[in-house]
Amino acid sequence: MAPGVAEAEWRGRQVALYATLECPTAVMVFGYGSALGAGTQSHGAMRYLTGWDSHEAMSLFIYNDKHSVLLLSSPFLETLAKTHFDDTQILPVPVTEWAAIAARTFGEIGPLATIGISEMPQAAYQSLISRFPEPQLIEGDSTLAMQRMRKSAQEIAVLERGAAICDDLFSALPACLSPNHPAHQTQLELEYRARLAGSDYCKTWLTIDRCADGPRYWSKETNQTLKEGDQVLLGIALTVEGYWAHGIRMGTIGQPSDNHRRLWSVVHDALTCGQEALQQNTPVSAPVAAMTKSLDDGLQDNDWQNSRRFRTGHSLGTSYEEPLATLPFTQDWHPNFAAKGSAPQIDIPLDSVFELHPNLFVPTVGGAALGEMFLVETTHARPLLQFPRDLMELHIS
Repeated sequence: MAPGVAEAEWRGRQVALYATLECPTAVMVFGYGSALGAGTQSHGAMRYLTGWDSHEAMSLFIYNDKHSVLLLSSPFLETLAKTHFDDTQILPVPVTEWAAIAARTFGEIGPLATIGISEMPQAAYQSLISRFPEPQLIEGDSTLAMQRMRKSAQEIAVLERGAAICDDLFSALPACLSPNHPAHQTQLELEYRARLAGSDYCKTWLTIDRCADGPRYWSKETNQTLKEGDQVLLGIALTVEGYWAHGIRMGTIGQPSDNHRRLWSVVHDALTCGQEALQQNTPVSAPVAAMTKSLDDGLQDNDWQNSRRFRTGHSLGTSYEEPLATLPFTQDWHPNFAAKGSAPQIDIPLDSVFELHPNLFVPTVGGAALGEMFLVETTHARPLLQFPRDLMELHIS
């Protein structure tokens, strides 16, 4: 298996962040582990800066230019941590003791830069601000977010490995479908296949219905069995060496109806528009606007009413939704998540990676979604998935 991101690279990131933040007393990085999957942003920051995964537990990594310490909320991670870090002090201690240890180790003489503390549990946060008043805490997340946007050659290689596993799962889908199996059994087979292929984590959504109504993830909502004429929408999100790969493909059981073909065509056109707009040195909002206009035009052309859609994409990296570059992709599935204010104007850097997945769900008509990973290169955005985007005609026996 090809190596992942080397230790020298994430140590270089620590040095760069420390210098960019103008060398505070120390940088304090909080992170959950990967067990929460896409449910944590702090894990992505921790993984990016240290390569460390605390799995189901929490960690606090504190460093400056002279010393580093890793505080663990679980004593059972100590052995794993010692195999990962060469010259970092490893201390398994309750989260209520973290601030006291930080003060003893790094002193209380100046400001601390913080990463990920918006996800920190109340007990840990209260002990932190009792030792380090809030004016002494410098927010470092936005600085790190800019650093994370552009991907190195090592990172791109890992992302390509993740994309290859997604391709393999799409290829395996027809053989996993059975009229005797509920959809969640197919999900289990695909997720197990991904783990055997080298993914750290894999979560799928699989919607099978005559009129697909949105992403369905859990066994209680994916207990449908296959019927002729059903739509099949498969979304894959997995990690390799901590980096997220993601894709969505769609098909029908037997010949697709005219409505299903039209829905596929609308989202395929939108994905093409998004890809064309995804260019370096243009605003991240450009592909969002291009896909939104294309979807709106498709709705109007087909006179479809009361449609729903989720966000048309996001940036990918050690977080499923990389901070900053994901903000222009508004979440429209529920009005409570409607955009508040305007996202910052962020230009797309070379070698950034995005997932574009335009989608549309129309009551009594059906649903459609296509998702593609793109690497932004000098002249264009290159797809990282190789599996065709065509509307699959699937058959069951």
